[in-house]
Amino acid sequence: MRKLTKLFGGFIGLILSWQLQASDNQNWYFNNLTKVGGYTTKLEGQPKITESGNSVLFNGNNERMHLEGNIIAGMQAFTLELIAKPLTPTEKGREPRIVHIENPENPKHRLTLEMRFNDKNEWYLDAFLMDGDSRYTLIDSQFTHPINQWFNIAITYQNGKFSSFVNGKQELSNTVQFSPMAKVAHTSVGARMNQVHYFHGEIKQLRATNRVLTQAEMLKVIP
Repeated sequence: MRKLTKLFGGFIGLILSWQLQASDNQNWYFNNLTKVGGYTTKLEGQPKITESGNSVLFNGNNERMHLEGNIIAGMQAFTLELIAKPLTPTEKGREPRIVHIENPENPKHRLTLEMRFNDKNEWYLDAFLMDGDSRYTLIDSQFTHPINQWFNIAITYQNGKFSSFVNGKQELSNTVQFSPMAKVAHTSVGARMNQVHYFHGEIKQLRATNRVLTQAEMLKVIP
């Protein structure tokens, strides 16, 4: 009887573990200008819903979204994925901050997903984590990508290990200490929180998972 109970308990544990693994992510879809991820948006400029209806177009000059929400709130480990299509950068957008998450009560606790453009208008990823005096930027101008295509731009963090990915392929990794971000943190999409470095392109989805995903588990995109 004890063996049966133990086996049954183990089976229930496996089911619960599977359920947690299956439902451990949050998705913000950019198909609405007034609400994203359950949060009301504050718009700067006039970003537009694209003809497809499933992404938002930012003009790279004066458009962004501000949300009083944090998709990675409380996550000790996470994978953050951004589905975006960069277009020809504007003069104000050669170093765009596409996603900027920051605690307004602690501006030294923040995360950004950024791009840098070279003279051929190819982009390379700039991913940044800061937590007090602990900070690190994952950036390498050798990892270039074309414009006018959809990409999954992703970072992972767990136990001090910080890594960056583009379309599921790891580019860089290093160590940095980054504690879970508070729920009160805000998110700026399309530019930096202080209204500089604008992104010209489309944004379709932001997904956060409270564990490090394998490359096979990351969102797939069609360029």
